[in-house]
Amino acid sequence: MIEPDSRTLRVLIVDPSELLRRGVRDVLNRDRRYRFTVVADVANAGEAPAAYRRLLPDVTFLGVTGSPMGPVHHLHEIVGIDAGARVIALLERNDLDLALKTIQSGARAVLVRDAPASVLLEAAHDVVEGGAALDLRVASVLFDYLASSTPATADGGPVLDPATLTALSPREQEVLRALAQGCRNKEIAVALGVSVGTVKTHLRHIFRKLKVADRTSAVLLALHARTADAA
Repeated sequence: MIEPDSRTLRVLIVDPSELLRRGVRDVLNRDRRYRFTVVADVANAGEAPAAYRRLLPDVTFLGVTGSPMGPVHHLHEIVGIDAGARVIALLERNDLDLALKTIQSGARAVLVRDAPASVLLEAAHDVVEGGAALDLRVASVLFDYLASSTPATADGGPVLDPATLTALSPREQEVLRALAQGCRNKEIAVALGVSVGTVKTHLRHIFRKLKVADRTSAVLLALHARTADAA
């Protein structure tokens, strides 16, 4: 995690659209929490790994456009250069398979390219602070996938990958399962018959045991374990 205003954060933007690159730059320049500076913007995704190796930016925005497997491959290369790379993928379309491949290749945030400026900036904050982020539209298709393609418990809830959950208590597994369904803290509290404060305590325990920073990362970890097991 990087403390706000502690230093200038270097940003690499990779996208074929000059308009999008300029838009991302303008959004970052208006931020009041961190000092971002764009050290390079690149039109060709094929140049992204070399640019990353040369510049070692703090945050990278990577457009996943055209033939998407090209940018996804280059994302994998970037993570091979630096396992801690903070890459925010900008998807041309909200596609489940593409979102999964992008996450599995190492993106820390996945947005749709037309995401509002506030969403883009919040994602930048999240990855800088050690978390992960999803565009709500991407989160929706991922939650639908989890709910529809995993086996169901007796009450109809999805069963997440057991190997991922061995460190969690049965109640913590229930809370994580509810997160995977897109439930908010209040909804989880009502469903389990506990207080919101108790739910927050369970979440802190889940994050600590799974070694993640936030609810999005916890769900992505369960999702990644399941898809890796199915591969």
